[in-house]
Amino acid sequence: MKRRMFIKNQIIVKIILIISLFFSTVIVGHYLIYLKKSKQPNVILITIDSLRPDHLSCYGYKRNTSPNIDSLAKEGVIFTHAITQAPFTVSSVSSFITSSYPYMNLVNLEQKEVYLNTKVSTLPFISERNGYKTAVFTDHFIIGQPVGLNTDSANFTQIKKNSPDRLTQLSLKWLRENKNRKFFLWIYYYGAHYDYKPSLPYSDIFFNDGLFKIHKNIPISTGIADGIFGVIPKNIAENNITDVNYYIARYDGKIRIIDDQIGLLLQEVKKIDLDKNTVIILIADHGESLGEHNLYFNHGYDLYDELIKVPLIIRYPNSMSKNKIIDCQVQLIDVMPTILDILNIKTKNIYMQGRSLMPYILGEKCYTQKYAFSEIAGSIFCIRSENYKLIYVDRESLTKIPLPQIPHLLNYYSDEYYLYDLKNDHFETHNLIYNENILFENLKQELNKYINKAKYQALENKKPVQKHYIKDKTIGYPNEETKEEMKSLGYAQ
Repeated sequence: MKRRMFIKNQIIVKIILIISLFFSTVIVGHYLIYLKKSKQPNVILITIDSLRPDHLSCYGYKRNTSPNIDSLAKEGVIFTHAITQAPFTVSSVSSFITSSYPYMNLVNLEQKEVYLNTKVSTLPFISERNGYKTAVFTDHFIIGQPVGLNTDSANFTQIKKNSPDRLTQLSLKWLRENKNRKFFLWIYYYGAHYDYKPSLPYSDIFFNDGLFKIHKNIPISTGIADGIFGVIPKNIAENNITDVNYYIARYDGKIRIIDDQIGLLLQEVKKIDLDKNTVIILIADHGESLGEHNLYFNHGYDLYDELIKVPLIIRYPNSMSKNKIIDCQVQLIDVMPTILDILNIKTKNIYMQGRSLMPYILGEKCYTQKYAFSEIAGSIFCIRSENYKLIYVDRESLTKIPLPQIPHLLNYYSDEYYLYDLKNDHFETHNLIYNENILFENLKQELNKYINKAKYQALENKKPVQKHYIKDKTIGYPNEETKEEMKSLGYAQ
């Protein structure tokens, strides 16, 4: 009798487990189907130039630089190891807006312009072709002509450099006018980019707050002839001030200005009832070196984490993932496939080298992207795992770049390879190539695969432009005004 009762109880328990499993599967299944088949959400992509994640409060920074960005992060997912594919704007933007590594597109460093490969398509172009009202607003002079987006079919508006207030107001006006349509809006702020002078009303609130005590005074350069390392660039110097702390405080002030604008945007999205069906994604194109590795208030010259780690925050409405921190390594080229996945746009015939991050957003297990890759002009490359980074300097390729900065770079990089333990050497100061032979060889082998692809594509890129690039749609040539802007910021001499 007892045995029969035991067997009966076991059967009841199994039935209950099966029913529970069935209903939990149905619930999760219906939730995923809802996400896919409900009204396609809107997307707002916010890009802030030269923004370091470790100078945002939500990434652990002690200064209160980002209360509004912090609020956005609490409502969504924050990625702590997002890697850009290049540490300067023209290459990074052309890479993440097409989900392709920098070697796919031809970058002219002298003119700071890019020729997009015909294999790739831009995110604004794809969204517009799929029925989304699409617009790009920016106060950055490089995003239009040099990247070629001003000739793309999307509505493109470029205003005076470093005008965040006006940029926000134009974007909000567009939002109000298009709130009843499905849309893709890209707002690109000149942001925290040098120079740091126009940082009112936050010019002085962070200076002498006791949080930075670097006690360094660095000479101000008079030009490229003085070098680019160990000096304060002449284009950002103020009143002969040589105090490093001063410029870091000014940089933080610029972040706070942009954060105010993000606050206005979030308020308006909620006010016009778009918050329930609008995905908001915040990224930077690259970081900024604030003295690390002897590079002060600049970017574009190395592949250390202060330049290639960027913020990535995604707020997905109705998601089960809120206030979630994801430590797995991802890349900026993953942003485009993520957005297309969110918009439920078929990607079978779209060339992309990144992958969607929707599994993270939906709370699924983290799939590991074993490596992230970054490069500078086909001459300096790095492979980054979650624990280690290997940098390779192709000195022969560097010497062929016709820029006055190159001799300084050749002097700066005394070794060919640099290997760093990212967990135990956060500041990347101890080169381990002679201590970790097996690790070095393994990473070198993987990096060489990337470099070989890059070199092959470089040869393809040198073939006649008409064959491989769409001249009437994706090539931008800087006009004289843009060239002068570049010179004033040290982009060209």
